[in-house]
Amino acid sequence: HHGHHGLKHLFKKWDAHKGKGKGHNHGDGHQWLLKPRKLLWLMAQLHLSEALTAESAVGLWVHMLPKAVEFIGSDLGEAGRKLRKKLPDIMSVFQNLLAAANQIEGLENFETLIMQLLASESRSVRDPVADATAGKLLMAMLSAVADLSFEKQVQFFGAFYELQKENLQELLNGW
Repeated sequence: HHGHHGLKHLFKKWDAHKGKGKGHNHGDGHQWLLKPRKLLWLMAQLHLSEALTAESAVGLWVHMLPKAVEFIGSDLGEAGRKLRKKLPDIMSVFQNLLAAANQIEGLENFETLIMQLLASESRSVRDPVADATAGKLLMAMLSAVADLSFEKQVQFFGAFYELQKENLQELLNGW
């Protein structure tokens, strides 16, 4: 299947791009992709080159998911702090995630998680407890998706992409 082959090629390219001039071992090859700005930059590049099809976006997200879970799990407080600061700007993303989750069997608790998360919006108040809670909620959401079968993950991200694609450009421009 040609599309999937193209993705593997892209990941190789990103790995090569990341490794330039740095003595990094291959083990942390995708760490930089978990920095939201870099991930969005990458999607913006794909978008500009019209390579950001539903298939490439979904492939990227499914590929990134286990790494994101690991990365966020390593510092829930920091992940939560960043998320709470950004929440007012990314409400529509969570609405779309919820709408996508509603189409997938196995993500029934998504609504509760997202409602709790949106309630923790910070207005830039430093609150380590709320940060940690937001981090845990995000982690619970990602873990719920990660626990789905591969087919359902693809379905979920596909539904999310369809909902989000109108706003994708806006999101990319907003960072």
